[in-house]
Amino acid sequence: MNSVFNQFLNKGFKYNFQNGPDVITSEEQALEQGVNCIGLMHLLLKALFDVKLPRNLRVLEIYNENPYFKTIASIDNLEMGDILFLGKRELSDYISQYIPQYDENKQLTNENEGSTIIGDKHAGYHTVMYVGEKDSEGFPLVIDIEKITDAVKVHSLERLMENPRYEVLYKIKRPTV
Repeated sequence: MNSVFNQFLNKGFKYNFQNGPDVITSEEQALEQGVNCIGLMHLLLKALFDVKLPRNLRVLEIYNENPYFKTIASIDNLEMGDILFLGKRELSDYISQYIPQYDENKQLTNENEGSTIIGDKHAGYHTVMYVGEKDSEGFPLVIDIEKITDAVKVHSLERLMENPRYEVLYKIKRPTV
């Protein structure tokens, strides 16, 4: 496994739902204040690929079409660093009401609309990142942080999806920058 993932596993990050990429700007700040799943994805992409995404690129902004990520059609085509979106079998209709829009400079132009629709910014999706390896049974290994474990962990995707909160894989996104 890439050493970056091991470093994140051993640092002692704690989960804080409110602390996404719009709040947390560094690993140091995340260690002090905690971080949510999409905030962790931003930190991992920066550490792995030196990709610094806009702070307002949260769960739904990454999930929907945007200039920073492309959709991967099949779990069979996973590459290290791909972000997977998991969720309950039935997610609320409000999630599909917000479609992020970008200008020619890749700047989000309707962030306020998204915040109004989403409210507390909780989209119902949980994000995990593929670490580039599989478990002994051939299932992808993913890294995440969640309230249940209150720590950064690596899980078998199959095991994680046994939890009804994460039972559906909705989309896979790969950074293009």
